[in-house]
Amino acid sequence: MVSRGQAGLSIRWHRSIPSFWVAILLIGASATFAQTYKVDAALSQSLTTNLRQHQLPLVGAQVLSNSAGIQHIVLYGFVATEFGKSDAASKAIAYVGSEVPTGTPAPQLENRIEVRPEIARMKAPAAAGSATSINESLDQVLDDIDRFGVAMAPEAPAAK
Repeated sequence: MVSRGQAGLSIRWHRSIPSFWVAILLIGASATFAQTYKVDAALSQSLTTNLRQHQLPLVGAQVLSNSAGIQHIVLYGFVATEFGKSDAASKAIAYVGSEVPTGTPAPQLENRIEVRPEIARMKAPAAAGSATSINESLDQVLDDIDRFGVAMAPEAPAAK
C-alpha cells in the first residue's frame, strides 16, 4: 500500500520530467544555432596593413570565417572622428568583400573603434613611410594607453 506522502512525491516527480526534457531540447537547439568561427590570420594581417596604409594607423582588424564561408570582421582601435570610424568600416568591407567568392554573403562587420578627438593633435612619427614604423607606433600608443589610461580632452568653451 502506498502512503499519501509517497504518492504526492511520485506525482511531483512525474510533473518535472516534461520540464526536464523541454530544458534539454532548448539547450540542444541553442547549440545547433551556435556558429564556430576561426580567425583568418593572413587576411586579418593584410586588412590591418591596408587600413594603416590608408591613414588609419591606430586601427586593427580581425577577420573570422565559419565553415559555411561566412566572414565576420571585427575592427578595433582609435580614430579622431566619426568620419574616420565609418571610413575604416567602408574600407574594410570593400577590402574583404573583394576577396569573397561570388554567391557568398557580404561580410558582417562589428565596429569596436573608439572615437578620440585628442588623436587629431598627436604628432606623426618621423619615418611614417614604412609599415614597420607604423606598427611600432601603434604598439607604443597601445602600451601607453595600457600603462597610463586615457583621459578625455576637456570640452572647448562655447563661443559667445
